[in-house]
Amino acid sequence: IYFTMASSPHTHAPNSRAALEKASEAYLLAGEQLPESITRVHIEHQGASFATNFHVPTGKGPFPLVVASQGSDQSKEMMFTYFEDYLAPRGIGLLSLDIPGMGGSAAYDLLDAQTEKLHIAAANWAKQQSQVKENAIFVQGSSFGGHAATRTFLQSDELDLAGVISVCGLVKSAFLAPPDVYA
Repeated sequence: IYFTMASSPHTHAPNSRAALEKASEAYLLAGEQLPESITRVHIEHQGASFATNFHVPTGKGPFPLVVASQGSDQSKEMMFTYFEDYLAPRGIGLLSLDIPGMGGSAAYDLLDAQTEKLHIAAANWAKQQSQVKENAIFVQGSSFGGHAATRTFLQSDELDLAGVISVCGLVKSAFLAPPDVYA
């Protein structure tokens, strides 16, 4: 968590990128202490790849899975306790990713306004994994990631998702308020 906070505001500056890489290394080392499995997976999409953390609960699978991202101020490395405390005890896996342009998804940008593109690629990848219950894949996004989760739901009938979770994702009025409101 400290390395992730040190990388904020998640620019592509060398010190920011180095801190985020340290966060990623620490995350995987901490995962080795769990009975569950956490591995780094690179998913190919549109000529590049993005890094994810694939969390698999203990027990006999296949397992339901949540494909999840945070917002622009937090990375996939902030999801350790979410998996450990809430998902793993319920036999639910997690595939965490960064939003386009940040961290493990830095090879992508949002110039095309398709915030959901990596969530869709991640869900498609997950459907091919033997540890994942194909008809029990959920997409979740928090903050700006909630925008991506909502767009995934609205534009992806072919994914046949089990559900979408948007946490603080659509706060439209705050972004449309006049400048004097913020004073």
